[in-house]
Amino acid sequence: MYLLTRILLLVLISTNLKSNTGTVKYQMLKLEKYAAKNKAKNRKVAIDGYKKEELKNEKESDTLMNKPATDHKERLLNALTACLKNKLYRDITLADITRAAQVSRRSFYQHFENKDACLLALSSDTSLKIMACIMSAYSPADDWPSLTAKVTHAYLSFIQEHPALMNALYLETAAMGHKGLAARRKVAELFAQFLCQQVSVRINVGEKIQAIDHASAIAVIAGINELILYELMDGNSASLIQLSDTAEKLINRMVGL
Repeated sequence: MYLLTRILLLVLISTNLKSNTGTVKYQMLKLEKYAAKNKAKNRKVAIDGYKKEELKNEKESDTLMNKPATDHKERLLNALTACLKNKLYRDITLADITRAAQVSRRSFYQHFENKDACLLALSSDTSLKIMACIMSAYSPADDWPSLTAKVTHAYLSFIQEHPALMNALYLETAAMGHKGLAARRKVAELFAQFLCQQVSVRINVGEKIQAIDHASAIAVIAGINELILYELMDGNSASLIQLSDTAEKLINRMVGL
């Protein structure tokens, strides 16, 4: 439209050489204002339409993932989680993930090198969600045995309630070699640090439990995770909560109870 207006302007000038100079200038200014106004209007319509479409896509994605997604990376992680409910990890394609996230393949590669990198990021994201679940499961007023029971129950319940996701995180990351092992170590470090902090806090308020070092905490976390891994490999994800007693005993023995 803007280009067409410029052409019309040139025609007007060329066919009105004998016209009054002031009239030509007036017509030129009028057409320039019209073109600029029309261009701005068209641009605003295009931008508003794009924003509305983006907003619609984000709302649909948020509903699909059952949580607010603030950026493309989060939407991709949510999309992979959703895909794992319907397919085995090895059968999921990038097209499946980007379609569920409603983002482009280019956007995927801006955040992740490949599908495995996306799964490793999901592992880290999920560990933080589990930690938040654990933190909300107990009260500072709980004694150590009560805290241990609530924490282990929350941990195992989360895994049991998300079998497809946890199967992928436990089994698929284990098959990724060094990167997978590094991701699992990072998660173990997070929970070991939490365990050490809780022991220290309880000792400071007078509870009769033994102090522990970081290596001991890692050993207990690794032992519990191995029990979980065996159950997942045997297809017993629906009964993981039954490991609560064993997990509690491992933790309590570590602090001398």
